[in-house]
Formats: sequence, structure tokens, C-alpha cells
Amino acid sequence: MMTNKASDNSLKGEDYIVIFIVFFISIILLVYGLLYNIYNCFENLIFKEAVIETNSDKNIFNEDIHLKDLHKTILLNTSKFNELIKKYLNIVNNKQTDTELISNLKKMETITEAIIKEIERDESMIEPKLRLARDFINYYQSKSIYFLDSLCNLISSGVENSKFENTIRSITKTLYDFGNEYEKQYCKIMEIEIAKIEAQIKIHEMNSQ
Repeated sequence: MMTNKASDNSLKGEDYIVIFIVFFISIILLVYGLLYNIYNCFENLIFKEAVIETNSDKNIFNEDIHLKDLHKTILLNTSKFNELIKKYLNIVNNKQTDTELISNLKKMETITEAIIKEIERDESMIEPKLRLARDFINYYQSKSIYFLDSLCNLISSGVENSKFENTIRSITKTLYDFGNEYEKQYCKIMEIEIAKIEAQIKIHEMNSQ
């Protein structure tokens, strides 16, 4: 009877050893799994940061190209618009025309030249000023060209009917509105320079006290 009991106790001891070994291996596997997941997360984080940095560099590069295109566009648009003003003046030369519209077109021409001069005046500030001029170049300039070209075509056609006359009046009013918008756009582009001027004035006032 004593021998059987000893054998039973020996078997139970072996069971404990097996359980301990299994538990120990499970702990090792669990730790390995956690370390592997941490490594993957860290690796993914580095990869994402690298992708973000690469995309950021691409965006900066693309924006630089876009800003250069904007500079070319404003010069091209200005040339087109000035040619259209000459075309309009030639068309209405011997006709009764809206002298206020001519004055408005001349004002738009003058403001555009002032905007270009302001953009190009300080080479280090060309890019930020081009960003401010984006709406002016992409919308107001391009639409002004479109409307003035349409006006020239309608007047030079020689067709006289109520629909044409109404359209001509609508275009004329739109160009008046755009003249006011040109002024607002110029003021918007001048914000940087105005801020610099005001800063210099404050420095002067502080030094004078």
C-alpha cells in the first residue's frame, strides 16, 4: 500500500513539472508576441512618417511649380487683357460708347500693373504674395478676359436686338463689378507689405520714446 502511494505522489510531481514547463513556454510565446507587435507598430510608424515626409516634400515641390505657373499666368493674362482693351477701343472708336466703361477698363489695367509690381518688388516675398494673388489670377483675371472678349465679339457682330443689348449691358455691369474687385484684390495682396510698414512704424515709435 505504501509503494502505491509513493508512485501516485511521483506522478503528481511530474504533472506539476509539465504544467510549469507549458506555462513557462506560454509566457515566452506571449512575451515574444508582444515584442513582435511592438516592433511592427514601431516599424509601421517609421514607415508612415517617411511616407508623410516624402508626400510633404512632393507637395512643396508641386506648390513651387504651381506658384511659378501662377507668375507666368498673371503676365500672360495681363497681356491678353491689355490687347482686348485695345481691340474694344478700336471697335467703338466711331460709335457712341460708355466712357465710364473705358475708364473702368483702364483702372483695371492700372491695378493689374500695380499688382505685378508689388509681387515682383521683393524677390524674397514673391511666393507668399502669389499665394494671396491666386484668386485674382485664377478667377478675376481669367473671367475679365472672357467677358471683355465676349463684349468685343457682340459689339463687332453688328447685330442689334434686345437679347444682344441686354447681354451687353449685363457684361458691362459685370466688368464694373470686377473693377471694384480688382481694388479689393490689390488691397489683399498689399496686406503683407502693410503689416511690414506698420511694424516699422511701431519700432520707430518705441525707439522715439
